[in-house]
Amino acid sequence: MRKKTVGLFLVLFVCRLQAVMVAQWDFENNFLDTTGNGNHLGNTATFSFADGISGQAAVFDGNWFLYSADTDLTQSRGSFSVGAWIKTDQAQALDAVVIGNFFTTSYGMTYNGITYDRTAIYGYVREGGNHVVQASAGLADNQWHHLAQTFDGTTMKLYIDGAEVDSATSSYSTTSTDVYEFSIGGRSIKDNMFVGSIDEAFLADHAMNATEIQTLAAVPEPASIAMLGLVVSVGVFIRRRFLS
Repeated sequence: MRKKTVGLFLVLFVCRLQAVMVAQWDFENNFLDTTGNGNHLGNTATFSFADGISGQAAVFDGNWFLYSADTDLTQSRGSFSVGAWIKTDQAQALDAVVIGNFFTTSYGMTYNGITYDRTAIYGYVREGGNHVVQASAGLADNQWHHLAQTFDGTTMKLYIDGAEVDSATSSYSTTSTDVYEFSIGGRSIKDNMFVGSIDEAFLADHAMNATEIQTLAAVPEPASIAMLGLVVSVGVFIRRRFLS
């Protein structure tokens, strides 16, 4: 019975990890998705890298951004989580994009995800008036900070450095079906460009709970791959210790 229980726990835990991350970008001198899902990003101009929260980070100078039109990143969702580590020493432009996607409405371009609006951090779902926010966040200190937004179909939550800073009931139960671009650090209209470094960015297919967000904010890898490596190591140990 113990053997079956241990095996079932490992299978369920690995399946949970696979379900969590749609994409993850560690920015180790590239823009590749490290989950194995193939959701790699393109870049709009010359780019550079610098020391990150873990390994390397992508450096954004306000003139370029990362993007993808893959349906896995742009599809309508009834729940999601997005986040990244950021580092900057300056106030940002109006709604400078950190991570998320866009769609077209009668209001123009509207955002799903996290923006850094001058000194405030916003998390949007579907349209500009539907958001969570931390005004005067005080993050322009040239230190690394972790941002995350979750949405479960009803409630939007915003986290900074692992702590929930705002929560609100969403006016919508899903993101839009009219999304055309997922991006990090900016968008096609170049008045929403982030200046600073971004590292360990991710998109998940469910609303992470507080414990999950705190784990991401405490450890320099929000990577499912890093956790999966731990599971494999534990599995090898258990097999050798109990099953052989």
